[in-house]
Amino acid sequence: MFVRDQTATRAYVQLMERYRSVSELNRALPHREAARLVSVCADLVVVIWADLLNLLSSVSWRSREKDVELELRRRVTLP
Repeated sequence: MFVRDQTATRAYVQLMERYRSVSELNRALPHREAARLVSVCADLVVVIWADLLNLLSSVSWRSREKDVELELRRRVTLP
């Protein structure tokens, strides 16, 4: 999940923490096989927009990708 920050009070951070438990994820996705949910729980990750921008700082943005870069920069600089 891409987010602005990882403050513990953010609902999405709390949700990701809950979903790292297979039993919690199983409640939300009872139609999925338990073995698959174990794999999903292991792969959950939160990525901060600023870290993504930093990672992509050396990318040479082409014209059709420029809007993506601008949106990413906008999200990082929001107050």
